[in-house]
Amino acid sequence: MDVTYGLLPLACTTAVALFVLRHWLAQHQARTTQAVQTLVTAHKIKQDELTDRERAVIKAERLLTRTKEVADLRARGIVDRLDMVNNENAHLRLKCESLENELGELTNEYNEAVAEVLQQRSYAFTRRLPKAATVISSEHTRPLEQPVPIGAHRPRKDALPAPMGAPNAGPVQQRSRTRGQDS
Repeated sequence: MDVTYGLLPLACTTAVALFVLRHWLAQHQARTTQAVQTLVTAHKIKQDELTDRERAVIKAERLLTRTKEVADLRARGIVDRLDMVNNENAHLRLKCESLENELGELTNEYNEAVAEVLQQRSYAFTRRLPKAATVISSEHTRPLEQPVPIGAHRPRKDALPAPMGAPNAGPVQQRSRTRGQDS
């Protein structure tokens, strides 16, 4: 009996220890499983957030790339247009300079021709030949015309013009010098 008295308490103590150990292991496993589930859920949420961020970054990169390409195209277009305008501007400057030179030459020729004509026509007013006129050869001069008296071709100041369509049949009517009064 000695053995039974020693084994029974040992068996009971072992059974209680095993029960406590199993209960503790079950609780520990439940807590560990819950913690793992929480971590898995948190990891899945973080993974989804990272995936969304990655998509947003990729979308932003694509948008930035397209925007950069469009900006580069616009810049190239602007540079090409600027080059074209600069070339056209240079061409127009050259054309303007040549036209200014041509205008200067034409103005000089015109001024020389006017001076020559004035010199030739001055004979009618002075009735003498200036020294410069003797230098001009006879091939370049025109025959002198008789001067026209100054008042011969001008109408009188107090003469009224004839009505339109009316023939010049009679004397010209005189304007009255008083305004608003009948004579």
